[in-house]
Amino acid sequence: MDDGIKNNPEVEDSLSDLLGSNVGILDDVMDEVEDLPDFQALSDCLDTSCTSGAPENRDYLSPKPGMKFLDAPCRANIANHKLDKWPSTYFGVDSNSLLIENMRSFVDQEKIDIGGLWAADLAKLPFEKNFFDIASVIGVLEYCKIRYVKKVLKELRRVLNKNARMVIDNLNLKHSNIDMLFRLGKCPHDLRVYYTREAFEDILSKYFTIDDVDDSHIMVKYFVRAEK
Repeated sequence: MDDGIKNNPEVEDSLSDLLGSNVGILDDVMDEVEDLPDFQALSDCLDTSCTSGAPENRDYLSPKPGMKFLDAPCRANIANHKLDKWPSTYFGVDSNSLLIENMRSFVDQEKIDIGGLWAADLAKLPFEKNFFDIASVIGVLEYCKIRYVKKVLKELRRVLNKNARMVIDNLNLKHSNIDMLFRLGKCPHDLRVYYTREAFEDILSKYFTIDDVDDSHIMVKYFVRAEK
């Protein structure tokens, strides 16, 4: 099986090193950033609304028994956000094979019942067409170049069945705290801007119907359906 995005030249080489929840990037930040008045607001956002476990994600996806749920990249979301507790069946995908190994051990140790965990490239998912009913793709596309984003969105549409729902996000470059995010001492791997919001939305709308957009946070969150 493909070991994933980390070997793809169209993505940041170190993308696969992103472990844990988004809030992990706030560890050991520069003192001058941490002391800024808006730092706590940014920290709170990265710890709540900008995670895979945000309550509005579940509200929109509306998981039910029998539904197959794709979480990509899955990171340690089972441990951090208890996504396996949703009534749907959880399937996690991440490009980091070591992380997947560790999360499989965690699942076995805790006797957690899920659909499975895979080390795979988001543009080459190891699932059949129309396999999933709901999906969460949080905190990854901002590290990718536009050609790769197109491939990922096309692949997501392939594995999602008609009328499947997905929550997906990207950087909010117009947010008041965006400069602070770029100044964070451990902002992963020299975060760069590869494309505009408009370019992303243009591609997204070719494969999905956008039901709602929340751009009130540091990440723009899209609530979409696989109607097209």
